[in-house]
Amino acid sequence: MRLNQTFALACVSVVAISSPALAQSAASSALAASSGTGVTDIIVTARRKSEKLEDVPKSIAAVTSAELNKLGIRRFEDVAVIVPGLSLDAGNGYAQLTTLRGISFDVNSGQDAATDFYLNDSSIQQTYLFRSLYDISQIEVEKGPQGTLRGRSTPSGSISFTTTQPNLYKFGGYVDGTLEGSKIADNNLNGAINVPIIKGVLAVRVAGSLDDSNGTDVKPAGVPGQSSTLTANPYDRNWSERISVRFEPTDTLQFNVMYQHMVERFLSYPQTASNCTLPNATVTCAAGFPIITAQQRLSTVNGTTMFDEMFDIVQGSAKWHFLGQTLNYVGSYSVGTFDNAAPDDGAAVLGPFGPFTVTGTHSRNVYQS
Repeated sequence: MRLNQTFALACVSVVAISSPALAQSAASSALAASSGTGVTDIIVTARRKSEKLEDVPKSIAAVTSAELNKLGIRRFEDVAVIVPGLSLDAGNGYAQLTTLRGISFDVNSGQDAATDFYLNDSSIQQTYLFRSLYDISQIEVEKGPQGTLRGRSTPSGSISFTTTQPNLYKFGGYVDGTLEGSKIADNNLNGAINVPIIKGVLAVRVAGSLDDSNGTDVKPAGVPGQSSTLTANPYDRNWSERISVRFEPTDTLQFNVMYQHMVERFLSYPQTASNCTLPNATVTCAAGFPIITAQQRLSTVNGTTMFDEMFDIVQGSAKWHFLGQTLNYVGSYSVGTFDNAAPDDGAAVLGPFGPFTVTGTHSRNVYQS
């Protein structure tokens, strides 16, 4: 009897000691999760359904909105910094180069894409995504052939963007920006506002982004004794607006519609330098002739390079849940226009000499999925 009483007291003591420890562990886990220091589940849709990243038997890199904000990523090409095996090159503004799993794809090659891109599950050309990155919920980089689940056979993989969808219940928003004081500054401002029109049924989200920089900061050199009409400072600006509408009239029906407008414009001067100042130069600098070094960031080319592009994207999806199944429709329609002008005097010794002429191009691209 005495043995039984001792055992009972020991059990009570163990419970009394263990319970605070368990409670403290649970509290620590909750605190870690709320503060962002704990490990949380990442949900992906690589197999056309929502599931934990660790449960998907595929090679997937998921970048959440929290990671994008923490690292201050505002341009699409910067995503490659945190995704192994991915290389993104914005190029000259018109053509971009994407490399995944060692396979590159140039949009101007005319070949089938080695890497496909998706915006809210609808196929889209990479040109539309290289401009700005704002109000993104998640980015999924799926490595390997994706023809079975994505509909287009791409040997390298696919990159999927999901914009932040309207919240049916909560009013809210945010404003975020960066201001750089360096010589080649890149200032960015982006934000969003969410408005539930009919709580639980209809909501609208409006987001926008503005990015402004002085480009390469190469300015026209001018010629002593001559007046130059090239006085505009170089710049690189893009701005975009997006409106998203979410409508769920019943528990089985879901509709999402998004419209995005984006504009980018830049003006630049090709940088030049006197031959005699270049490394391993074989010529000497002539006395009395203006000398330009690379450090001066000046251009002697007679004219400016200008680029102007505009994108309009309409994207929508509809879901119907019935008998334990889901019927899903996704579609998009995109239009892009490109205007480019470059000076013919690309080999000027020291401009401006002679007439100012440019060669310009105009193109229009329509993409439907």
